[in-house]
Amino acid sequence: MILSDYAVIKADEEAYEKLDRRYLLTARKEGTVYKCLTKEKAFYAENYPGLIVENGGIDDLILMMSGR
Repeated sequence: MILSDYAVIKADEEAYEKLDRRYLLTARKEGTVYKCLTKEKAFYAENYPGLIVENGGIDDLILMMSGR
């Protein structure tokens, strides 16, 4: 599936500040949580074990890239 590598990462401000952002496509703050879209799900899952890394779907991709 074309979206299998995409993921939505959820991080608090402290975790977000420590993230390697070179693989983030976009990020936005929602309340106290940063939601980040990446195409490198495996990188973040392997290197940041305490981070919430959820499978990304087409809806997530559209919403995150459109800024809504």
